[in-house]
Amino acid sequence: FNVDCPSFMMVMPTNASSENNNNVWMQQMSEEDKVMDPEATFGQWMDLYNFLSFNGIVAIAPSPANIEGLADHVYAANSGIMIKDTYVVSNFTSEPRQPETPIIEKFMRNFGCKVVVCPFKFEGEADMKYIGKLNNKDTFVAGYGIRSTKEAYDWMEKEFDINIIQIEMKDEALYHFDCMLFNLTASNDLGKTKANVMACIDVMSKSDIEKLRKYCHIIEVPKKLADYGITNCVRCGSYVLCGSDLDDMDPDFDGEVYYTERDKTQFLEDVLSDFGMEPVFINLSEFFKAGACLSCNVCHLNRFSYDIETV
Repeated sequence: FNVDCPSFMMVMPTNASSENNNNVWMQQMSEEDKVMDPEATFGQWMDLYNFLSFNGIVAIAPSPANIEGLADHVYAANSGIMIKDTYVVSNFTSEPRQPETPIIEKFMRNFGCKVVVCPFKFEGEADMKYIGKLNNKDTFVAGYGIRSTKEAYDWMEKEFDINIIQIEMKDEALYHFDCMLFNLTASNDLGKTKANVMACIDVMSKSDIEKLRKYCHIIEVPKKLADYGITNCVRCGSYVLCGSDLDDMDPDFDGEVYYTERDKTQFLEDVLSDFGMEPVFINLSEFFKAGACLSCNVCHLNRFSYDIETV
């Protein structure tokens, strides 16, 4: 994956459904509201895939129709994480997702990667964000306590000689770390220049905020906008992709939801303008029926975008 363009992995939504009631958002929905339309789901997924493949490389993993338990397999961000030349496959805490591990392991091995399954509970790149290099080591900020564990990160630090700044997660509504932090930029020397992140510090302890501030400039995100997926973004070059169905809303009908979504898109546009980046909003409303946002659908295979200097 040492290529001069952004590279990602996505999983075909062949089996995508909302049958796994494994997060707070789904538990608050009626059964009727949770039903995903297969045609609309595939169309929205294709919109995301088309943009990423036009601006980079996307490896598409299959979701076999003859295997049970793959309703959430489409959420590639939870499949694992690329560390150096090795793909670390997730060891899922969420029981309905555990059948995915051998499928991911086989696909990435056939794809030509070095592959290892994490020996401790860990749910992929959705819980780990790259912020650059510290003392010449790849450095990540990672969330633990809901789906991923401290033991997984301690093992990775030793196994791959990397740095991981661990942040405790307690808010069940923000159940993966990408729900509370987005890595806007990375730094080649975090000891001298901080990375830039958007983060919901309202749900972090004071000690964790100080750990984060040591190496990151924090753009604070209101909890309400975090609930609406403002940090569930993917950076592709100078573009930042975020899910939004604002164009399909009616302020008279949708009321507060419309205005919060409007505030989210405006907030992101304002932040990105300071970095010379451009927002791209893609409607992924079908995936929200399973409690998922845009970043859930994508896993980085390299970090090319974070080597690009911004304005």
